[in-house]
Amino acid sequence: MKIQSLPKEPLSIINIILLTLKAYPKVVPRIWMFVALSSVGHLVIPWLYQINPAFAAVALFGFVLLTWFLYPIIMWLVEAEFEGGAHMPHSVAYQMARERYLSILGSNLVFFAIGLFVALVIYGLDLVFHLIGHHPFFFAISIALSLYIFIMLYFAIPCIVIEKNVVIGAFFRSIALVKNNWWRTFVPLALIGLAILGFEALGILFTGKARMFLFTGYNFILQMLFYPLIVTVTLVMLNDLVLRHQKRG
Repeated sequence: MKIQSLPKEPLSIINIILLTLKAYPKVVPRIWMFVALSSVGHLVIPWLYQINPAFAAVALFGFVLLTWFLYPIIMWLVEAEFEGGAHMPHSVAYQMARERYLSILGSNLVFFAIGLFVALVIYGLDLVFHLIGHHPFFFAISIALSLYIFIMLYFAIPCIVIEKNVVIGAFFRSIALVKNNWWRTFVPLALIGLAILGFEALGILFTGKARMFLFTGYNFILQMLFYPLIVTVTLVMLNDLVLRHQKRG
């Protein structure tokens, strides 16, 4: 049974969530191998850190580079499943990933640079004016501002993958898509984020950080479960935002 293709008309938030949940069990068999490769760091790196922190840092860097290469492959395979279940040859996906890799790498660096800049500004203001100590609501404002920026820029990397935007253009594209639909974007992402945080809390509660084997295995399982869900809802929301943007003309 094939999943429903990406809609040609905008959806309500509820229908976005329902379509994501409907597609999820059909998407997982297509991408599980690549998701496992993207998740293996949760099993390996904590153990390497116990042996040699420096070597673990190098391994972590290599693992991050690998996940950035695998992300577009996973995204394209999910899109292919929505477009009638066509099987994209892995060789084609690898070639496309190589072509887009530098752009994806650059967009991630820009994304993290923006996050670092915001964090430094907040830290600097607090350092000079002691805002958090004297005005606790400043902490809430800083969290809200960081969240707002994250949501506005969330689709920059997916736009590079799906629409083949250039790096800076992808960030402006994400802002243009989200600016009139911030809450529509926030709600599905927040629901998934809360679910992940909830399961992470359960993992800490029942396994404990000291029990490394159970905790690393648990996080690997969480990644296997939630990564396909995040990619699927991202693709569904991106399609919906593009349709709404086109309608506004």
